[in-house]
Amino acid sequence: MAFDPRKLALAMLALFLLSMPNLFRSWVDPSRNDLAARERLPWKSGYLFQDLQQPTPSGKAILAAPWSAVRLAAGQGPQILTPLTKVWGHGRLLIESSFRWDATTIQLAELFWIWFVWAVVGTTLCRMTALDFMGRDVGWGEAWRYCRQRTVSAFASPLLPMIGVAAFWLPCVIAGWVSRVPGAGPPIVAAGWFFLWLFGGVLALLLLGLTLCWPLMIATIGVEGTDAFDGLSRSYNYLFSRPWYVIWMTCVVLFIGGCTLFGVRWLAIQAEYLALLSMGSGASKATMEVFHSVDPSLNGATPNLLRFSRGIITLGINAFAHSFFWVAITVMFLLLRKSVDSTPLDHLTADRQTPVGELPIVGMAAAERREQAAQPRTGG
Repeated sequence: MAFDPRKLALAMLALFLLSMPNLFRSWVDPSRNDLAARERLPWKSGYLFQDLQQPTPSGKAILAAPWSAVRLAAGQGPQILTPLTKVWGHGRLLIESSFRWDATTIQLAELFWIWFVWAVVGTTLCRMTALDFMGRDVGWGEAWRYCRQRTVSAFASPLLPMIGVAAFWLPCVIAGWVSRVPGAGPPIVAAGWFFLWLFGGVLALLLLGLTLCWPLMIATIGVEGTDAFDGLSRSYNYLFSRPWYVIWMTCVVLFIGGCTLFGVRWLAIQAEYLALLSMGSGASKATMEVFHSVDPSLNGATPNLLRFSRGIITLGINAFAHSFFWVAITVMFLLLRKSVDSTPLDHLTADRQTPVGELPIVGMAAAERREQAAQPRTGG
């Protein structure tokens, strides 16, 4: 399902939207356009999490040492977790950085931008995956019509625990300001250090739960079409009631995802190798040297167009990793829903429209109604 061209196109669109802050920053301040900034762009190598850019073995080397190839492929599994690590990295940077109104506001805006992009694209991907899982082939239109009214809920789900994060983060910031008072500041902070330590522990739990549960919030809303409260409560309930089941499924996803990503990269390399080999039968030696070269210092129409084409290929590979991530999250959500709520895997919430003049039921009332509806199915 992750190979679906429609899902890949949506993932490529999401990666382009996510790159806009870096592109804008490079445009405003060209002096910051260094190598590290360029590697944060999704059409550059090294964008994925823990992408060590190890050379891909040839087919002959894979046949000669298959287990080495399997270990190399499985080692690429953590790259599937790139959406999670991007959220975790921005959140950690926000906590670790010194509080300044300008810098902190920019970091918070970038984190919100990531949440918004995946609230739109991630919800649509999860809905398409759930329908594919049920054997229904749908396009962008039907999935988007279902998800567009739920984008606010998908965006608001992680904001609810962020209120708790802010409640425990601000006292620590205030303690830092108090420590600047000459003489009396540091002793006052030291006297209350135990409470600050407790606040730090609560912050760690909240941030860890928020990072791990955020994809399940998106999947909950994409599959069930519920509100932000239900997305938050279900994700935390599923994660903390079945932790070992989640760990087991994560290990399976990382192994399958790593092997699949390895295969995609191997096919891409073989495709370019065969294309260059076939082209060499008719092209001159000087032309082939240009096409074989990957030197970024080369200028001209041909090198620039080559870099653009190869950037599209790299973007497609990175988009596949993100597409696989959301497909896996949706399947994990369906399995967790079956394990916790005894809901059949083939049960999918229909797109019910709220009648004009009738307010939708949300929050605890909506959760109680779902439990009452599930009682005949689980009790029989």
